[in-house]
Amino acid sequence: MLSAVLGLAVAATVPPNAAWAQADMNDLLILPRAAERNDFDAVLNMLQRGDTADTEGEDHRAALSFAAANGNMQIMNLLLDHLANVEHRDRFGDTALHWASLNGQAEAVKRLLAANANINDQNGEGVTALMMAISNNRREIVRILLAAGADPTVEDFTGHDAVAWARGKP
Repeated sequence: MLSAVLGLAVAATVPPNAAWAQADMNDLLILPRAAERNDFDAVLNMLQRGDTADTEGEDHRAALSFAAANGNMQIMNLLLDHLANVEHRDRFGDTALHWASLNGQAEAVKRLLAANANINDQNGEGVTALMMAISNNRREIVRILLAAGADPTVEDFTGHDAVAWARGKP
């Protein structure tokens, strides 16, 4: 009902060529989408209305993964205060720590580690956050992860460890 009312309101006030007006209205009401857009107020409103912090969006990604990928500490802290699961996996097995490491978000990586994210967690291909940081030349993240105890000997599912990734995994 709410999405139908919002849909009518949007249709009446937004030019038909506006990109987001073409989106499914339900899509605009999903917590992960608000986090992806760095929309703190929308995230807060959705949590206050009763959405859980681990509500899934596209590819089963939760809002915490989007906030971590964007390095949005305000949204990350809000989600963690609302008991977001730091080990939540998307459909590929990636966690928020994988996304923060991939995108070079140092403060997000530190915050997730402080929230007890598993530093050696492997995604669906056996890839760790350390491997993601290495393969994307995120040197600061590599240093943070190693200093925090990341194990460079963990192998992905093809038998390559972090050193192999640093050498340019085939």
